[in-house]
Amino acid sequence: MLIFRPVAINDLDQIMKLIQLAGPGLSSLPNDTEFIKNKIQKSVDSIDRIGDKPAGERILFALENTEDGEILGISGVISRIGGFDPYHFNRLTSEIKTYPSQNLNIIHNYFQVEKTHKGPSEVCSLFLAPKYRKGPNGRILSLSRFLFMAENIQIFEENVIAEMRGVVSADGISDFWSAVGEKLTGLSFRDADDLYSRDTEFIDEILPLGKQLINTLPDSAIDIIGKVHPNTEPAKRLLEKEGFKFNKLVGVLEPGPILEVNLQDIRTIKNSKLYTVKEINDEERSESPMLVSNHSSAENFRTNFASIKIEGDKATVHKDLAHHLKLGMLSEIRVVSLRDN
Repeated sequence: MLIFRPVAINDLDQIMKLIQLAGPGLSSLPNDTEFIKNKIQKSVDSIDRIGDKPAGERILFALENTEDGEILGISGVISRIGGFDPYHFNRLTSEIKTYPSQNLNIIHNYFQVEKTHKGPSEVCSLFLAPKYRKGPNGRILSLSRFLFMAENIQIFEENVIAEMRGVVSADGISDFWSAVGEKLTGLSFRDADDLYSRDTEFIDEILPLGKQLINTLPDSAIDIIGKVHPNTEPAKRLLEKEGFKFNKLVGVLEPGPILEVNLQDIRTIKNSKLYTVKEINDEERSESPMLVSNHSSAENFRTNFASIKIEGDKATVHKDLAHHLKLGMLSEIRVVSLRDN
């Protein structure tokens, strides 16, 4: 059985093994044991301090196989980006230049580095081990975050973004960064990516903050602006089906698209419903599996993809599901389909 849950301190070794499979470009999860250890601790601390409004909580989740304890994937949420460490992005704009006497109409495309100290919420840090990228696993890993948000709606902002991983080669080269950032800073993409994960201020200090013309960049750099890494395409399509849309913002180091949606318009949140457990038994179910979460404290939050029987506002669940989601008679569960029919 696969269980989605908040990470724990003793997950460190397994999470590091996962990160080593990710390769370059996953800025929020650098291959640095001490950094990831601190990130896990921040997640645990965030869970402990959840209150009645967004306070920059940064929470990581693990998708665990309960049979052997293996962690198949990780994903995360941030209740509000920015804070003391600003969040940077590139805004894309266009202007039409005209010269009537020569019948010229030229589109000038620009990017401009911007930042926010009080931004929207973010879903982030999604990575599923390659050998498990089949069946419903990717959807469970991604969509379970939204059930957590539904259960703790008060700590999230009105809007939610997802910064998608941009196009980076297997050897850690971004043609966009090579054409722009490396020429200005002398830093390779790998070095800049590593530095930004630790210290966002270097963006303000060494990159120009005014509008920069895209048209003069090499075609290889222009072609990847707003494009995702091939391994990220399924995650992008999934979020689009949840209501996320491209908002003309891209990443600051590698220009992957930033998608955005209103929190209440996220399909999983909008369509999820609460039911009361009326019976727990050991009967095999024939109903179509649904994504099921407990209605519990953030620390004990769990989801599973399982068949349950629904009658009115009551549900009958299997004893294994009750065990792993820590359910009892009259417990409440939140239920949603993995996709619209």
